Amino acid sequence: MSKQGWISLHRSIQDNWIWEEKPYDKARAWIDILLMVNHKKKKVVLGSQLIEVDKGEKITSIRKLAERWGWSTTKVDSFLKMLESDKMIELKKDTKKTVVKVLNYANYQDQNDSENDTEVTPKRQQNDTEVTPKNTNNNDNNANNENKGVKPNGFSVVIDNYTDDVDLKQSIKDFIEMRKKNKKNMTVKALELMLKKLDGLATDDFTKQLVVNQSIENCWQGIFPLKDQAITGQQACSGTNNQFLKMLNEMEDENE
Repeated sequence: MSKQGWISLHRSIQDNWIWEEKPYDKARAWIDILLMVNHKKKKVVLGSQLIEVDKGEKITSIRKLAERWGWSTTKVDSFLKMLESDKMIELKKDTKKTVVKVLNYANYQDQNDSENDTEVTPKRQQNDTEVTPKNTNNNDNNANNENKGVKPNGFSVVIDNYTDDVDLKQSIKDFIEMRKKNKKNMTVKALELMLKKLDGLATDDFTKQLVVNQSIENCWQGIFPLKDQAITGQQACSGTNNQFLKMLNEMEDENE
């Protein structure tokens, strides 16, 4: 069996039920790293610092990866060191963060190679289309039959169109779930309005994640500027600050 060449793997696979099973094995954890690192250079704000995160890199932490993969922090640390020893990744650690850098990232995802492949074989693609249009139609019909009665997840579409950042996507989904548990279900329109507001509160994905997580931790029904001192999640969810929460909820209901 040939092991040369590569396939495109869309990040939306992480929204599929099959990806949610934990704990991860080593292969899926490695693929998850490839999916979570930046596909292009970007800047993020961490505390009072503006940090440039390169293509193939990701700011994270051992604790976050442990929660994500269903592992202990010791197992995550050991796994990352093993990848580093095999020259698959490079780690940069300090007291606030861990930067994971995938070495030779272009070997796993290089858009230029993909575009070249498309340019080289347009005639072949055209011939394939002309030879098997009937089969293609049958496949489409089979897919349509299989998907009958399956309602597309509007939230996933909106979130995928909003960001490529895996951690921010998960925080937004956790926020929607938190609202659902509090019997304040969101609509797709409400989500779109919230994300528009989020753009006004932060300019980078990392800070946006902090804004959303702040609301989750405090059981707020909306999103608000980052506070140095916010109500603790236990206080908010236990109802010890009901008057303040009622005001926040009323403000959010008016916006929706």
